[in-house]
Amino acid sequence: MALTGTTLASALDALALDFNVTSSAGATVGGFCRIDGEFSVITAINGNKISVRSRGDNGGIAVAHAVLAPVTFGLASDQAGLGATEGVPVPVDENLASIGADGAIPLPLRNTTYFITKGTALAGSTMPNPPLSSDGLEVGFISLTAFAHVVNLVTSNNGATGGNKTIYTFPAFPGAGFKVKAVKGQWLTLYSNAVTPS
Repeated sequence: MALTGTTLASALDALALDFNVTSSAGATVGGFCRIDGEFSVITAINGNKISVRSRGDNGGIAVAHAVLAPVTFGLASDQAGLGATEGVPVPVDENLASIGADGAIPLPLRNTTYFITKGTALAGSTMPNPPLSSDGLEVGFISLTAFAHVVNLVTSNNGATGGNKTIYTFPAFPGAGFKVKAVKGQWLTLYSNAVTPS
């Protein structure tokens, strides 16, 4: 069987064990489901409704996911390099999450990449300053849609152009993005790919 991709049909909180997808094609009971970067084992399929045994399997963290977040179905045998006894892939060292609507962007607890999946321009979405205890935390944003998104940070410093930059404007194409790192209670820009800070 090959990996099959779809999307969430509605937003999903961090506790739900049942959720709807755009298409359940490729889903298999006993196989895995990956939403953004979070893995779970499928226990039942009813139309486009998927049920899983738990959230955040194999050391992952259960997190909320936005509508249209990417979903992948597969079997352990579909993943290159997995040991014969592993039921689902081991998650990466960062969270992958989606932003599908305007609103506050939660401050993550560990390194996170947010995929912007909103079907229109994202606006009015702000991520707060990191506390001093979050030094070293890295957060990235990548657009998956062809809209001119805007992400706001309470404060950040872009060393290339100097000064405090709070508004990050994306061009209207997928793949644009930027990444920041928490240092002494503020965000420092690590890189920007086609995104304009101002």
